[in-house]
Amino acid sequence: MINRARILLATVGVPAVAIAAAATLGSMWSSRLPAVVAIRWTNGTPNNSAAVDPFLKFTLLVSAGLAMVVSTMAVTALRRGNGLARTAIGCLVGVATLPAGGTIGVLIANLDVRDWHEATGSALVVAVTPFVAVIGGALASCIAGATPAAQPLSGPADDAPAIGLGPSQRAVWIGSTTNRFLLSSVLVNQVGMVPVSAWIYAVLFGVGLVVTLIGSRLGATVDSTGVTIRIGLLGWPRRHLPLDRIDHARAVKLGLFQGGGFGYRVNPFTGMSLYKLRSGPALAITMRKGGLVYVTVDSPEPGAGLLNDLLRRQALTGPRPEA
Repeated sequence: MINRARILLATVGVPAVAIAAAATLGSMWSSRLPAVVAIRWTNGTPNNSAAVDPFLKFTLLVSAGLAMVVSTMAVTALRRGNGLARTAIGCLVGVATLPAGGTIGVLIANLDVRDWHEATGSALVVAVTPFVAVIGGALASCIAGATPAAQPLSGPADDAPAIGLGPSQRAVWIGSTTNRFLLSSVLVNQVGMVPVSAWIYAVLFGVGLVVTLIGSRLGATVDSTGVTIRIGLLGWPRRHLPLDRIDHARAVKLGLFQGGGFGYRVNPFTGMSLYKLRSGPALAITMRKGGLVYVTVDSPEPGAGLLNDLLRRQALTGPRPEA
């Protein structure tokens, strides 16, 4: 109940404050504003306008609608028992306050002008709008806090995958997969671009090379420190998941469109991260805070088993000191 109250306060309360501030300023400055205000500028020159009252009502209604959408999404995720990232709440609330922030900026830009054509303060709108959004997002992030998963996690289950690692044994598992279609398609495309000019060929070849280096190979290493995910032919960028932050692991099969497609995908509400170059077998890692990390690698069963054995040993003996 406390978590839900905090989520509601962050996703509804913060945008409501921004909306109320914009409405209050519009009322207080009514005598200093023209009946029609400038709402759009090109190179500092006003090129569109609107009556004050309809403009206020419309923009603040949009901000309220966005806040309700964000609040519904957050509460729905919370009811499903998913952990919520405070950064996601902050970003979404920031987006919801953008219309209110823009409204405040427009009001300031039109203060004390006789005609909307004289409102040349477009820089104020550009400055005030993101400022209000950033302040609102940061405040919402602080209010929401970190929300753990509804069901506490307690390590690998008795029937979870295992390889039988002994108390004093050491082991390392390395898994990987390669998107051969991407590798071959880049080479074929270069051959097909022979007729184009040299500089276009160079640019397209460079883009294709970068995509190949980053997106054609994916690897994962499991050892006593945790899991290291390596992306690309050069193994960079990489991400390390410390062992003490992992709850358990298993091997799964991902469908073609499961998780939103190929590449790197992240769901800030559920905490799910997806590293996917193909459909099929994948290593699924459940984090202690409720997030899930999927890595599509070949034959992930031994990796899941080793990781679970390391976690069981850590639960009995505690984390090993780093060398």
